[in-house]
Amino acid sequence: MATGKGYSETVKCILDSTTSSESNMLLFIQREDGKTALHCAAIKGQLQTIKYIVDAVPAADLQKLISVQDTSGETAFHKAANKQDIKTIKYMVGSLSTADLCKILSVQNKSGETVLHLAAYRGDLEIVKFIIESLPASDLIKLLSIQDNEGDSITQVRAYDCSTEILEYLAGVLPENSLYNLFSIQNKAGDTTIHKVLAERQVQAFKTIKSCLPKVQFYQLLILQNKKGNASLHVAISVRNRTETNLVQLLIDSVPADKAFHLLSVQEEDGNTAFHCCRSEETFTKLIKFMIDMTRDTDWPELLCIQNSNQDTVLHHAVCQNYTEATELILSSIPSAELNTLLNVQNTHGNTPLHCAVCRGQSDTVKHILSLVPVDELFNLISMQNKDGDTTVHQAVRKYNNMQTTNPLIGCLSAANYVKLLLIQNSHGDTIAHVAANYRKMPQNNYLPDARKLSEFWKTLTTVAPVTCSK
Repeated sequence: MATGKGYSETVKCILDSTTSSESNMLLFIQREDGKTALHCAAIKGQLQTIKYIVDAVPAADLQKLISVQDTSGETAFHKAANKQDIKTIKYMVGSLSTADLCKILSVQNKSGETVLHLAAYRGDLEIVKFIIESLPASDLIKLLSIQDNEGDSITQVRAYDCSTEILEYLAGVLPENSLYNLFSIQNKAGDTTIHKVLAERQVQAFKTIKSCLPKVQFYQLLILQNKKGNASLHVAISVRNRTETNLVQLLIDSVPADKAFHLLSVQEEDGNTAFHCCRSEETFTKLIKFMIDMTRDTDWPELLCIQNSNQDTVLHHAVCQNYTEATELILSSIPSAELNTLLNVQNTHGNTPLHCAVCRGQSDTVKHILSLVPVDELFNLISMQNKDGDTTVHQAVRKYNNMQTTNPLIGCLSAANYVKLLLIQNSHGDTIAHVAANYRKMPQNNYLPDARKLSEFWKTLTTVAPVTCSK
């Protein structure tokens, strides 16, 4: 009670009036919550009381007393760190041998946190520095690498805060190999320090880590994947605000030219590359330009053909997200033979990129694709059927309010191929004419503008003579 109330002189009188063995026994007594008198004094920040207690305990027993854990698993050191009480920590550290200090600082509470975890979580650089400077290098790395119940080391805990002071300090006192080993520790989710820094949009912290590691080690850090398969670029791209573009730019600027393909081809658990994860047209276009500039001619088509779990390629994604500029860049950046292969890739729904462009009424993209396909391959591409048996023209006709998409498709075919196309049936047995007729029969009294469009479609499908595309 005297320690809890902060009655330092009362504590001194009690300790002075008892024998060494009696005071020792008294100080080791734990309350119902497991706290000793030393715990209580540390919680209250009673430095004078702590001095009296520490001085009253024989050196052989002091390490045991300070190591006593309460019901939450915390020592007096933990309590002082929680209170950010550097004076108490300094006094207790000064009373212990280096060997005993290492043991005590390695003690973890019920959450798996050491004293350093708690200090780092609170951004207490003063305590972190003092503890680190009090330990030999051989013990320091072990202590810094201890992981809490979530698997977080001191740098992963600190990554949640926007300040980078502790990271910068560690970068200045630890050798490169030790820094890499520390930053590459993965928690239970598989996240490293770099994953957390990027997830928390800490641009300066990212720069700090980059500056303190050799290029090879930093790149190795970037390609580490967490339990969901996300590498650093996946995480940076998932940040949904303006910071995303800045982080992505910083990250890709860090990648050696000969490693670009490797980084961009990493797939997470759903098979998505960084391209597939992009939900920002600006970021996606930036990545496309970066890869066009950085990769070899053979790598670029291979990268574009990578499919995720939905069997979507990068081109499918660009078209489906209406990333017009990026789509044009992709179409213009690869040779005809590789482009033809890419355009014929079907996703799990059986849709090619041309199907996707048609479904979204992207007439300019449709025209661009058709202009790049050899004449003798046009019918094969246009007539390719998805899982519903629909060709691209079935889908274009179904979008009866967009003749700008339909006309280029049928206008590119020879008369013979046009007839073949009209005879193709989908999984419901519908030909293109069936689809057009079905939409033509829709009630027209409430859809007068659409009714005029339907008439134009019907006229197109029954009277327009297709011509061969000029290349």
